[in-house]
Amino acid sequence: MAPCGAAFRWIGDHVPRWLTNTAPGSLPGRRLLARAVELYNRLEISSSTLHGDLHHHNILDAGGRYVAIDPKPMLGEAEFDVPPFLWNAVGSRMTVEATERRLDAFAAAGLDQARMRAWALIRGAYLTVGDWVGDHAIEILEAIQL
Repeated sequence: MAPCGAAFRWIGDHVPRWLTNTAPGSLPGRRLLARAVELYNRLEISSSTLHGDLHHHNILDAGGRYVAIDPKPMLGEAEFDVPPFLWNAVGSRMTVEATERRLDAFAAAGLDQARMRAWALIRGAYLTVGDWVGDHAIEILEAIQL
């Protein structure tokens, strides 16, 4: 693991706390949270530099090239940054089909399908159960699991 400095927080220092401090609410939320904890505990997390908040609203067209703004610098693995692209798509509602297409696009770019799916469920668990998008998103996150 790379050393964590003040500018780069390791996701392994934060994700367990985020999962622990989440109030699961509904039965689907409790189910999702339990599965997320199980998946997270099985992951061996690598340490590369991550944006930490990479999603559609933080990527700008700068005259033919794209720039990412508003970083939350972290250390982890690239697949950690994918989930916001699954549910934060500009002008569209999250569906299983759209989610699968986005996962396929990231896999074609070299990211690991299983790890993206695991991170989607893990990150969705601590974000979804706080009424982020509710049971609809939980159903999709469960549907895309391998």
